[in-house]
Amino acid sequence: MELESDPYRLAQLSTHHEERHTGIWWVTVIVLGVFIGNLMSFGAYRLYVQWELQQIAIALKIETTEQAEKLKVEMARLAKKNEASRREQQKKSEVNAKLLQTCEFWRQQVIKENTGQNRAYREAAGTRAINSARKNPARLRVAEPAIIILAGSFGAALYCS
Repeated sequence: MELESDPYRLAQLSTHHEERHTGIWWVTVIVLGVFIGNLMSFGAYRLYVQWELQQIAIALKIETTEQAEKLKVEMARLAKKNEASRREQQKKSEVNAKLLQTCEFWRQQVIKENTGQNRAYREAAGTRAINSARKNPARLRVAEPAIIILAGSFGAALYCS
């Protein structure tokens, strides 16, 4: 197969140089293309990093919110527990104060009238006060220093203020 050369076409191609681009033009096009490609790559990377940071921020916000809710629940539970403990301690303190008051009453009765029955009541009241103070170690509100009376063969100390 032989190609026929068209002399008119060959003459036209050799005389029309404006359609052909020079080497500098191609270098400029390539440099411009690489520059634009790098800019687009950098922009895409920045968008990706920004999206990742938003996802992390959303996850942290959710986690922080969950932790705050857990902390609120825990604080409410502890407040309730502390309030119950405070009420229980106050009740124990009131019970101990009443027992000491009873003990003081029987001590005064023994001073007024020293009978065996009054001494037995005083010792029983003192024993109850001691046992209550041991079981319920609440702060005792005593106006005067407690008087310790040794009673019985066990050497139990009875508190009567």
